[in-house]
Amino acid sequence: MNLIEIRITEVGQVDPSWWLVHHDGWVAEGVDMHILTPEEAERAGIPVTRDIDGERGRLVDSIGIPITELRYGEVPDGFRQHGQLHELVPNHLYELLAIGSSVGELEFYG
Repeated sequence: MNLIEIRITEVGQVDPSWWLVHHDGWVAEGVDMHILTPEEAERAGIPVTRDIDGERGRLVDSIGIPITELRYGEVPDGFRQHGQLHELVPNHLYELLAIGSSVGELEFYG
C-alpha cells in the first residue's frame, strides 16, 4: 500500500503516540492539487491532508511510499516523524490510521 501519512493514537486520546508523514516535498504538490491551501502550507508544522474531489488519490499515485512492514519507532525511508514518539502502554487500546489513496484503520493493544 502506498502511503503519505501514518498515525498511531491511543483510543480516546487526541495526540498521536507516533505520527509519520511523507517528507516535506509533498506540500507543494498538495497546494497544486488543492488538498492544502497556500495558508496551510505556509504555516505547516504538519498540514493535515483532506481528500478534496478525489485529489488525495492522485497525490498518493504520484508520491506515495510503498509500505509492506511497519515497526513501532522505526521511521521508514521517505517519511519523517512529526512530534515525539511515546511509549505504548501495555493493555491500552490503540488505533493505527494509514492514509493513502484510501484510509485504513486498525485497532490493537500495546
